[in-house]
Amino acid sequence: MPPTVLVTSAGSGVGCAVVRALRIATRHFRIIGLNSVALNPGAFQCDAAYLAPPTASGSFGPRLIKITNRERPDLIIAGRDEDVPVLAELRPQLEAFGSTVPVPSVEAAGDCLDKARTSRVLPQGPGGFARTACTPEDALALMAECGPPLIVKPTCGNASRGVRILYTPEDITRAFADDADIVAQEYLWPEERGRRPGCITPRHVMNGHGPRQDNEYSVQVLIGRDGGVLGMFASRNALCAGVPVTIETIRNDALERAACNVAQALAVRGLRGPLNMQAIRTGPDVFTFFELNARFTGITATRAAMGFREVEALYGHFVDGDDIAELLHFQDGIISCRLMTDTIFTRDDLERLNREQQWPRSS
Repeated sequence: MPPTVLVTSAGSGVGCAVVRALRIATRHFRIIGLNSVALNPGAFQCDAAYLAPPTASGSFGPRLIKITNRERPDLIIAGRDEDVPVLAELRPQLEAFGSTVPVPSVEAAGDCLDKARTSRVLPQGPGGFARTACTPEDALALMAECGPPLIVKPTCGNASRGVRILYTPEDITRAFADDADIVAQEYLWPEERGRRPGCITPRHVMNGHGPRQDNEYSVQVLIGRDGGVLGMFASRNALCAGVPVTIETIRNDALERAACNVAQALAVRGLRGPLNMQAIRTGPDVFTFFELNARFTGITATRAAMGFREVEALYGHFVDGDDIAELLHFQDGIISCRLMTDTIFTRDDLERLNREQQWPRSS
């Protein structure tokens, strides 16, 4: 019987990537997908799927516990940011069924999910976390110090949703008046674009899809049971509307040192399992981080295809206690260009999942 892995939010971009990474692993896994909507691409890539209420609802926990009791998965993986703190809270109950749940402590989960907390936990400035303001007064002071523009984003958000670039004090005041649950960050000018202009305008930072995201660095880290870094993958990415479309692997000692410092600071607070960090190169061998996520990402399967088999390594380390070093290698200078993929299933499959709240693969 192959080991069983349960993926929450299996229909999300992250959840689908985790499922695909498991499908191309060097060993066979039985995959259980959990999602709140039946019509999604992830469920029908799994061996079995279940419907569950949204993560934020009070009914999600009891449903997950019931499914875990029935399926007895060896490993449970979070498929979205919102799932991580919930799994952290439920971990003792889930592990009572023999499942391994490699998520951060409740405290560390909040440190990564809430950007205001992230900015308080990590040192701010070049080589650390982007300077961040959590009140309108601090945001105005930050704009006066750094110069416009500032990037305003939800306190808890991902994939560039709700991100705005604001250029005037009036814009900042209005943004915080409209929504208090936001933070403002300095605009990190990529070194690859040359000298920072004295006055940054929309033509410098916008394109037809929104904010320019052509020189972002992503570092994926796997943190082990003892808080040590098991492996690290770095890439330079171009994104469209928050979705990576071109990924190139890189080896850079300065980036890896900076990422290791962040990972170790969070590990002290209880971070375990996957950690993704996004950065801009703000100077020669200086990388400043602006986003952290205590989970896998939408390019997890891409990294697996490039040799960094982080999901398989997660299972090997946390469940079997194996030496997983050989699963976490990659070459410099490998490029991926991404397009949409398809998941084909029948109307009968969809109706059965909606009707019975579960679906088993028949062949």
